[in-house]
Amino acid sequence: MSEENVEVVRRLYGLWPNRVSAAKEVLHPDVAIDVGQNVLTPALYHGFDGFQRFLERVEEVWENLQVEPEELIDAGDNVVAAVRMSGKRRGSNMKAETRAFTVWTFREGKVLRYTSYRTKRQALESVGLRE
Repeated sequence: MSEENVEVVRRLYGLWPNRVSAAKEVLHPDVAIDVGQNVLTPALYHGFDGFQRFLERVEEVWENLQVEPEELIDAGDNVVAAVRMSGKRRGSNMKAETRAFTVWTFREGKVLRYTSYRTKRQALESVGLRE
């Protein structure tokens, strides 16, 4: 099942330009989006409505955001993702580029939790792996 989880995460990142319009079919009803370590917009969102609020918040902050997975690591019921994000902050002409590290946790083939970390080491350690 874990390789299937990697493919679900890859598909979700591929849907990003469409603002993850088809995400509901792969999100667990109790999904939690934990971006508490996010410097700009720390928060915790619950359920599909929370997921939509998370996307709306991202849209409020970023313009022309591009999210590209660089590495997806199979960790059983989890997928660790290293992604490159680029775009510009709304109200600014400056482009920004950063890397993000996330853990996607699955239950019953659906995303139960999405957790953002500041470093790859933190993301890997959260699932019992090391660099």
